Formats: sequence, C-alpha cells, structure tokens
Amino acid sequence: MIVIPLTPWLQTRFGRRQYFTATVIGFTVVSALCGMSGSIEALIALRILQGLFGGGLIATAQATLRDTFTTAEVGLSQGIFAVIILVGPIIAPMLGGYLVDAASWQWIFFINILPGAISAIIVATMLRNPTEPESAGVDTGGIVLLTLALGGLQFMLEEGERRDWFDSPSIVIAAATAAIGGLAFVLWELFGTR
Repeated sequence: MIVIPLTPWLQTRFGRRQYFTATVIGFTVVSALCGMSGSIEALIALRILQGLFGGGLIATAQATLRDTFTTAEVGLSQGIFAVIILVGPIIAPMLGGYLVDAASWQWIFFINILPGAISAIIVATMLRNPTEPESAGVDTGGIVLLTLALGGLQFMLEEGERRDWFDSPSIVIAAATAAIGGLAFVLWELFGTR
C-alpha cells in the first residue's frame, strides 16, 4: 500500500521497463525465498519485502495498459484487468488449499516462480519506456509522513476487530499515527515542498 503512491516517481526515475522488470523479478525471487523460509520470523520479513515489490506491479500494469491500448480500447483493457483482479482472490484460496493439501505449504509461494520468470522475460524484452528515465528529486519528508499515515491506517483497519478497536492501546496509537501522519503529510505537501 505504501509503494503504490511512490510508483509514478520510481517509474520516472528509473524508467517504466526497468522498474517493472525489477518488481517482477523481486516479487518472484522473494516468493521463492518465502517458500524456503525456515522460521515464521523469516517468512514475515520476506512477506513484507514481497509486498514492497508487489505494490508496484498493479500501478505499473495499469499505466502500461493505458499507454499501450488506443483510447477506444482502454475501457476494454481495464475491464479485463478488473476481472483478473476480482477473480484472483476467489481462485487463490481454493488453489492454495489444494496445493497445501496435495503438496506442501511452500507451493503457495513456489507457484509464482514460473509465471514470474516468464513475465520478467516478456517485460524486459518487449516493454518500452514511454519517456526516458530522468533524475527526479526525492521528497524524503513526504515519503516518511506518507509511510506513517498509511502504515498506521492499515494496521488499525486490519487489526482493529481482533484487538477490540479503541479499547486496545495499539489501535489507539495506530489511529493517532495515521491521523497525525496524514495531516502532517498534507501540510508538508502543501507548504513544505516546491
């Protein structure tokens, strides 16, 4: 969630093809490492890293579709993309359950290796940058504040029900972090940057 708003800057800085290739390769390699992890701590750390790579995939794929298809075809391409995004979470638990039952839990990660390798080759060889990469300044303050705001909000929404919402000190801290970080981010972007 935190990487998605940074994706346009990363594409500008490194080039869409280079960034998309790196995210596909990174997601695939980390998927393999998740399957080979030997402890829950390692698996959690690798899943965080997998999320960092995976966050750039959706936004970059949509930007690529928008630039690849004509104006008349963009709606169709976005519709097909939306169907895939909706069908994936429906099929994944069933497929994952089958893989865990028929093979082992590692295969819920190993299944990404072949499609990831094929995707990386296609993206690296066939995708073209719409513009050349260019040096772009880094808004470090904005990135930190955005990370605090989105991280706090995500933790609050995911863990709130399990932890009895605002009766839990961790949820109160997460909500305060999200609110203060979000307000500070808006103020920073309005008045603290060029």
